[in-house]
Amino acid sequence: MENNDTLKRLREGRLYYCNDPAFISGLNERLMILREINGSLPGEDAKKSALYEKYFGAVGRDLYIELPFRASWGYNIFWGDNCYA
Repeated sequence: MENNDTLKRLREGRLYYCNDPAFISGLNERLMILREINGSLPGEDAKKSALYEKYFGAVGRDLYIELPFRASWGYNIFWGDNCYA
């Protein structure tokens, strides 16, 4: 995600501008990763694990998510060990 004022404000929980082109670009980038996650097939555990590492703020051991999963940004979601969603 690009480092600009709008995205910094978003991460800090402050008022941000959702019509900022960098915001829209960053959101689209995150949603493309989420689309890859939701499009993964049963048995593609290594692929899903790599995408989880890319999408979420932290991923513990043995994370299992029933798909489809829905979240806009993902970087602010932190999973511990042995999580099921």
